[in-house]
Amino acid sequence: MGRLAPGPALLLLVLAIVTPAASQVVEYEVLDLGTLGGPSANALGINNAGQVVGEADTVAGPRHPYLWDSGVMIDLGTFNDGRIGSASAINEAGQVVGFSEIAAFGDWHAFLWDGAGLTDLGTLGGDESAAHGINGPAQVVGRSNPSCSSYTDLAF
Repeated sequence: MGRLAPGPALLLLVLAIVTPAASQVVEYEVLDLGTLGGPSANALGINNAGQVVGEADTVAGPRHPYLWDSGVMIDLGTFNDGRIGSASAINEAGQVVGFSEIAAFGDWHAFLWDGAGLTDLGTLGGDESAAHGINGPAQVVGRSNPSCSSYTDLAF
């Protein structure tokens, strides 16, 4: 493997444990996942297929949710004219959850992305929500603020 130059690029550390013995050799590979054109990105979730989700700065500046798959970082976009979003989890089917502004400088809503675009998961009557996890049957967990002062854990 070659040397990597220092910089703000997002890296994924893949570990493979060879044996459970005390003298085991741990092998790993460091992958540069890149960005969406901006200076930095964060990886927040991974599935068993090695697909990674997170948030990355765009050329225009604001962070967007992304899916990294087989060496390609895909911008999942935002709702309407929302500037900012983040993807937090991915299941084995490649379904992604996270949150996005619903309009420029607006409130946040949880989303589900299934390859066809973002689906707004709504709120519990308040202004904002965010999805943090998804399982195989696409059950989503996260939080919502039914009032302006507190958040409630929920399943969508």
